[in-house]
Amino acid sequence: MYPSRNAELLRAAPTAPLTGSLDHAQTRSSSSQNLELSPDLMRLMAELEAVYTGPVTQLNLLQFRKDGAGGGKESYAAYGRGFVEVAGRRGGDAKIVGNVVRGAGGEEEEEGWDEISLVHYASIRHFCDMLAGADYQEINAKYRLGALKDTVLMCTTEFDLQDAGMGASKL
Repeated sequence: MYPSRNAELLRAAPTAPLTGSLDHAQTRSSSSQNLELSPDLMRLMAELEAVYTGPVTQLNLLQFRKDGAGGGKESYAAYGRGFVEVAGRRGGDAKIVGNVVRGAGGEEEEEGWDEISLVHYASIRHFCDMLAGADYQEINAKYRLGALKDTVLMCTTEFDLQDAGMGASKL
C-alpha cells in the first residue's frame, strides 16, 4: 500500500517553473533558524543536485514563543496563509500540518515541539528559489521569525536515493 500511496501523493504534488530568484540571490551567513539562503544551503543544494534532482519534502519541527513576542502560534498562522501563495508559485505544497500531542494526562509542557509540517517541493532548487525570493523573505520576517522559539528543518528525499550513491535509507 505504501508505494502506491506515495506515488499518488507525488503525482498530485504541484510543479512550477523556477522564478529566477536564485539568479540574483545574495547569500547570508546568519542562523539557519532564519530560513535565508546561506552558503551552507547553497552547498547542500549543489551536493544533492549532483546525484538527485527529484522532489524533496521538508520536515519542519516548530516550537512557538509563549511569551507573546511575535504572537507565537497566531503569528505563525499568518505566515502560513502567506506561505501558501508564495510557495505555491514555486510548486511548494504543505502536505501535512499538525499539532504535536504531549503529556498522557493532558498537562501542558513548556518545552518541546508544538507543531510539525511536511512541505513538498519539486526539487531542492525550487525550495532554495523560494528562500531567495523577496516575497518569501517579507512574510518570513514579518510573521515567522518572531513566532518561533525554536525550529528544525530536515530535507528528505525519496527512498530510491540510496541507489544514487547517497547512502542507505534507514527505516
